[in-house]
Amino acid sequence: MQRLGPTALAQALCRQRSTALLLTVAIGIGALYAVSLFNIDFLLGRGFWSNPVGPWLMDAGDAGTSVDMLALVTSYTAYVHAPWQWPIFHIPSLGPPVGTSGIFVDFLPIIALTGKAISRLAGTVVLPYGAWMGACLLLSALFATLVMIAAGQRSLLAAIAASLFAVSAPVLLYRFGHVSLWGQFPLIAALWLYLRDGETGSPWRVAGHWALLLVFALLINAYIFAMVGAFYAASWLDRLWRREARWWEPAPLVPVLGAAMFVAGFIGRGNSSPFSGNFGLYSMNLLSPLLPQRSVLFPGMWPIIDATGGQYEGFNYLGAGGLFLLAMALLRDRPAISRLLARHPAFALIALGLTIFAISQEVHVFGALLLTIPAPSWLIDLCSIFRSSGRMFWPVNYALLLGGLVLALRREGSVALTIPLLACLLQIMDTEGLRRRDAFLASGPASEQMSAAEWGPRLDHAAGLVLSPVYTCTMGPAHRMTIELNHHAAVRGLSTNSVYDARAKPDCAAARQAMLEGPWRTDALYVLFDDVVNAVPEAFMPPGLRCARFPGGRWCLGEGGSP
Repeated sequence: MQRLGPTALAQALCRQRSTALLLTVAIGIGALYAVSLFNIDFLLGRGFWSNPVGPWLMDAGDAGTSVDMLALVTSYTAYVHAPWQWPIFHIPSLGPPVGTSGIFVDFLPIIALTGKAISRLAGTVVLPYGAWMGACLLLSALFATLVMIAAGQRSLLAAIAASLFAVSAPVLLYRFGHVSLWGQFPLIAALWLYLRDGETGSPWRVAGHWALLLVFALLINAYIFAMVGAFYAASWLDRLWRREARWWEPAPLVPVLGAAMFVAGFIGRGNSSPFSGNFGLYSMNLLSPLLPQRSVLFPGMWPIIDATGGQYEGFNYLGAGGLFLLAMALLRDRPAISRLLARHPAFALIALGLTIFAISQEVHVFGALLLTIPAPSWLIDLCSIFRSSGRMFWPVNYALLLGGLVLALRREGSVALTIPLLACLLQIMDTEGLRRRDAFLASGPASEQMSAAEWGPRLDHAAGLVLSPVYTCTMGPAHRMTIELNHHAAVRGLSTNSVYDARAKPDCAAARQAMLEGPWRTDALYVLFDDVVNAVPEAFMPPGLRCARFPGGRWCLGEGGSP
């Protein structure tokens, strides 16, 4: 058998290949990375998903415990038990009598709808989110390879490097605790559509492709939808400037997206206010893309730079491999970069706009406020629709990573092989800490504070759950307790007055007064927490109910209920 030498290996890696082979390689890399992160129980919706609580997406030092994923599972479980109705994502058991739109509890509508249909066929609740997170890695690798093909790079090296950069992107691995925002592959798909739009021809075909991707992104997460929309705007404007597009091209998208929003329930019962305030709190530090954070190669810089207390949401580190590609491009490819910017001016301007929006009106460097950009209050309120502005740099992040890789692959000679390979090695090594952390967090469920063994029998004797205060009015340990109790109730198909909704603005004082004045249901389980600002007096007991203490509060049930 003939040994494959360095020259032959280089030729094999750099030779032009078929699309089918390149996509097969991409899917294989995505699958291998998925199984290195997640065990089979995780992917099948078991194990970890029984109580997914942990230290993610709370603060720069990982000191907080987040219930985001448990709230997702709770909302989805309640949705599966709800009857089919209109709007299709309405959940009547969360916050009755109005109910709640699943759109605003971030339960990933397209996956929730698919999971509900499968659960109804299976006759049991099937959790689809582990499979979704695995699929996101496969699709990220696949679309990154399609970006390479659209850019004229059809080698195995291009497919391997693009796939590895996509699945090990720091902005992706960091988002473990936010399942909908783990779905970043539509951003890479949008970059692919942008590159191929000039070759598609028919404006109707172009609009159709973007309509499909935008509707899909809309049913993942509003942030993903906005980012994909930014890519489409860049595509249309650049093609319009080159006289390759029609001015009316976006018009057909308006009724399509409007219909999708109406059917999904963005407008209708159970909505939250889109204006949440706090714009600038969850911004991107000016140095976030460049400064090593969550880095293995620079272990002393593991914490995230956070000048506001919310800039953990603006984590946008490019990774050591990404920085290496960027440095090589600036050193060796400035003429090529200038030509790209001249050919794609709208893309460059929109990328700049996304960067400014991510930084927000208050520009921070390390822990210092560098400057404040004057802006009217109405504009700040409008921007607060996307209050976690730091996320909006993600499209730029992926464009820099994959664009730098394309420039490296276009070089002549040995550097066309060595630079991409070295960049991949640096990126994989640098993000190994994030991969290990995700694998550890996904390895099993957290212990319950409100155990099913203790609270299940109480809920079995009730027709509903009433919490006081509700989640959005609580502080401290009661935050987690409310979500765990909501989960136990959702498993039993019971209604609850407490909804996990970061944009809800309840009148906590009025809710407290209503609890004191009644009326009180004799068929509901009441749980009254102690250690929160909006708690009712400790001596208060709803009349006509039997009550008992537990660590953290009191629970009360009608006379027919079990103590």
